[in-house]
Amino acid sequence: MTNFKKPNSSQGVFISVIPDEQLTEGSFDHTVQLLIDEVVDLSPFEADYKNDRGGAPAYPPAVLLKVILAAYSRGITSSRKIEHLCKHHTVFMCLSGFLTPDHSTIAAFVSKSGKAIEDLFVQIVMECDYLGLIGGNSFSIDGTKLSSNASKEQSGTLADFERKYKKCRHAVRFLLKQHREEDQQGCVDTDRRERELKRIEKLRSVARKLKKPLAEMEDKLGSQGKPRKTNLIDPDSQTMMSGAGGAQQGYIGVAIGDDKHQVITAASVAEDTEQQSMIPLLNQLEVNLGIELKNRVILADAGFHSHVNVDYCFDNQIDAYIADGKMRKRNPVYDGQEDKKPSTRKYKYFRQEDFYYDEETNTCHCPAGKIMWLASDDYVLKGQRYRRFEGYLNDCKTCPLQKQCMRRPPNKQGRQVSKRRGVESNPPRPIDLMKDKVDTPNGRDMYAGRIGTIEPIFAHIKHTMKLRWLSLRGRSKVNGQWLLFCLVHNMVKIQRYGEYEPG
Repeated sequence: MTNFKKPNSSQGVFISVIPDEQLTEGSFDHTVQLLIDEVVDLSPFEADYKNDRGGAPAYPPAVLLKVILAAYSRGITSSRKIEHLCKHHTVFMCLSGFLTPDHSTIAAFVSKSGKAIEDLFVQIVMECDYLGLIGGNSFSIDGTKLSSNASKEQSGTLADFERKYKKCRHAVRFLLKQHREEDQQGCVDTDRRERELKRIEKLRSVARKLKKPLAEMEDKLGSQGKPRKTNLIDPDSQTMMSGAGGAQQGYIGVAIGDDKHQVITAASVAEDTEQQSMIPLLNQLEVNLGIELKNRVILADAGFHSHVNVDYCFDNQIDAYIADGKMRKRNPVYDGQEDKKPSTRKYKYFRQEDFYYDEETNTCHCPAGKIMWLASDDYVLKGQRYRRFEGYLNDCKTCPLQKQCMRRPPNKQGRQVSKRRGVESNPPRPIDLMKDKVDTPNGRDMYAGRIGTIEPIFAHIKHTMKLRWLSLRGRSKVNGQWLLFCLVHNMVKIQRYGEYEPG
């Protein structure tokens, strides 16, 4: 009979913990140790400490950063679990120098160090650039939804909370009235009375929590002037629709990734929508890398498509490819694959105003961005002089917008449109030129590279490292935690691809 040694996992043993042997060279923990101790400047974290002339010694920011980053890389954001690791996990013992910060110290450090974390994030981006991990030619921007530390059930408008408050008060009055009647009749069900008394106390508790917000709360207005839901636990968070069709309470973490090694070069939590965060992030990108975005490629999906963002890119000569919501419908590759939805257009067919005319150059473009040829330079109709433009037959036959432009499929000639001479020009707007740019074969090819740059970043953060939710509340604090997530991602890139040798 085979004879094996019997393991004894229930018996503890005393072991010697030697830091140099615990931190394996080339591991993420070793990379964090080198970056924090040898590369970055932590003076922004030390500015808030005022115990140089008295008071108890504080835990060094370097120690707290190392254990927090190492824990985040393992998908652990709980300060209590990090405290436990510092006491019982040999790697964390070595990273902390055998110090054991308690959970309140760890939580307060993350919560109060938002500005310093922003500075540290920039330093790590600069280190990635120094190590050659950033190409600097093509960047992709996108956002991802992160659950917040707040219940979506606590969200509503002022009118919603007023109805809920009145409903609680009415339910309490009804139950108390019912109890008085039962007492007079002498038919009290003891078990039911006990349950109802607990329910009354719960309803009163809900009403008390609603009373203060009702006195101080003001509705947030959306882009169309309608009231938006506010969360009582975390007012800065927002109710968002998830991919599964349900709703979640949280924030949108936005990031710009470089295409060479998917390094995050700029990041923040969106204040309201992804659209509003694009220009500030592009400015942040220029500052972080010390570059101008002129003639550099920026790829963004339909969530960032707006007149303001497109105009900004054209004004600053940024080679941007920003998709709009109907890009796929105009792509012949996906013809017939989209779900048919009712049209929201006010007019069934394109009108003359939808064709972009330039009086000076005597040119006209159709809504699909195709140039039209001049069929008649000068003809008179009802005393007015006109120019008539006509679409090229082959363009009109293959145009994805044909049904919105012509009553019947073209046979002998394309769509015709007349423009009155001497009127103000109607040249293509930047937002229309962007559609034309994205619809070209080169534009579609360039835009396809967005998925391979930005999506792996969010997959690594949310699914590999399991950093899917935010434990803090308030936008400034959440922004610091999101940057910590991005810091861990960039440090992994340094670990894997950087050839770092400390000074």
